[in-house]
Amino acid sequence: MPSSKQVRKQLGVTLVGMCVALAVSAILLGKALPAMTGAQQHQQLRAEADQLRNDIQETRQLTVMQGRNLQLHVESSCYIVHDGAPGACRCDVVRHEAVCQGQPQVLKTQWPEAKLRSNASRDQTFAAQQGTVSPAATLILRGRSDEELHQIIAITGRVRTCAVGGASSGMTAC
Repeated sequence: MPSSKQVRKQLGVTLVGMCVALAVSAILLGKALPAMTGAQQHQQLRAEADQLRNDIQETRQLTVMQGRNLQLHVESSCYIVHDGAPGACRCDVVRHEAVCQGQPQVLKTQWPEAKLRSNASRDQTFAAQQGTVSPAATLILRGRSDEELHQIIAITGRVRTCAVGGASSGMTAC
């Protein structure tokens, strides 16, 4: 028979133990959240780079299939695919649309979150007869975390993607 002086075994969790567990969990979550945000930003930038590459490839295909020259106009906030002359269209950031002089047909306007720039002209011409692009260019997408992905357009119209510091992002290095 147990005596009144014997200590009973406690079953369950104490309030102090629960507070310690919550504090440790909060610290671990605080460390993991920035890494998740960085991964989300990387995936967003990669998705926008894939979209740009696909649009460039589609523009080249349309040029050859339809037998007409097309333009890819690049600005920091958007890019436009159209059938007008080089420089005929621009991005209106206030109205969020393409504005063109004359009557070019706008085939696509895209507004990526990443900043966009070209190392060459703002306008790349896709030539119908040869299926080539002039001038060859590197289009650079820069994400919010300053990560850069490059779309390199060869004169043949082929596109390849690379990343500055590619080994860390799992992509080919530029």
